[in-house]
Amino acid sequence: LLGSGTSMSRPLTTSTSSPPDQDQPHAAGRFGGRAVLGLVALLVGAVPFLVLWLLVQGSWSPLASLDGEVAADLNQAVSGSPVAVSVLRAVTDLGGTGASVLVTVLATLFLLIRRHRRLAAYVAVTGMGLPVLILLTKYVADRARPVVLDPVVDTPSNASFPSGHAMTAVVTWGV
Repeated sequence: LLGSGTSMSRPLTTSTSSPPDQDQPHAAGRFGGRAVLGLVALLVGAVPFLVLWLLVQGSWSPLASLDGEVAADLNQAVSGSPVAVSVLRAVTDLGGTGASVLVTVLATLFLLIRRHRRLAAYVAVTGMGLPVLILLTKYVADRARPVVLDPVVDTPSNASFPSGHAMTAVVTWGV
């Protein structure tokens, strides 16, 4: 430790013949723990997604009717308020392609400037893989959007599950 002139300071040693410090966890141990945590996180996220996907694919009638009712109720709740529609559009834009590209590019540049090359590569690769992930999951699920009588906004023509905006927001802001 570098001291401040007190008697508690001791010089740094650079001896390579001494055994490794037993208090320091080994890299393999840290990796193993992280791998287990990553697997648990994957399962916690993947299992509910797969169950929901199977229910959507099976056209489970309680889910289909709930989906249509919720969409119609939410649409009706905001249809009379242009302010609510504007606020919801702004929040939706935070999960859109433009915000994702901007945040990903700025984060990558910031990390490169700070010389965190591995983190910058992680952010860049995640950002470039996101559109592929969205297209693949939408292709596999191939679920039509719920129809409402008088939509507040124009809806995209692509599949609705999984939500591209939700996935973009979770991945972009999560990274």
